[in-house]
Amino acid sequence: GGSPATQAGVGTGVYSGTGVSAGNFNPATAGVGTQTITYTYTTQSGCVVPATQTIAVSQSATLSIAPVAELCSDDEPVTLVPNVAGGVFTGTGVSGNTFSPSMAGAGTFTIGYSIPSNDCAAAASISIKVNQGPCKPCVDPPKVFTPNGDGFYDKWVVINGTCAKVVKVNVYNRWGGLVYNNNFYHNEWDGTYKGKNLPDGTYYYAIDVQLNNSNPYRITGNVTIMR
Repeated sequence: GGSPATQAGVGTGVYSGTGVSAGNFNPATAGVGTQTITYTYTTQSGCVVPATQTIAVSQSATLSIAPVAELCSDDEPVTLVPNVAGGVFTGTGVSGNTFSPSMAGAGTFTIGYSIPSNDCAAAASISIKVNQGPCKPCVDPPKVFTPNGDGFYDKWVVINGTCAKVVKVNVYNRWGGLVYNNNFYHNEWDGTYKGKNLPDGTYYYAIDVQLNNSNPYRITGNVTIMR
């Protein structure tokens, strides 16, 4: 409870409630939530008149956004990760909780994050640099992919961006048997043959590439399936 508030010849009043001390309200003592504060007034004749008021206490927080490495304008969108959920991202190239370098274009962009419903949460911002693409080879077959259904590297991503006109892919096992063929490849191979998972191991490819602005060429090499 709190100390009485008095007025000579009239009566006395006292504040009470969680976080109240000596007529003062301390949000740190009260804690997060909606607190009800009561003022109880007693007249000289002994009549008691109470009044209540609610005070909302929000959680204080210093917001931050996980850093994002430099991107190329032809990279896929990246997920923005805050330290406290429930807020809103703002900035060029932002949609929901993702940043799209292709939407933003080349340049350096400031991305903000705030929680409008919490005035006690200090807003955060980061800078993301986007370089003009293409920054990777148009066709760059990875040495390994892991088609295990976890959402990471489940497909053999050979083509970067939209620089290739036609990409023809043939993949063979170690005995020379054709296990995959696609004359218009778009990064869809998931390590299967006739709908069944191929065994883990090394396979050999021949890729014929026709770019939008150059002569056709062939890439050969090997790729390992590792689940």
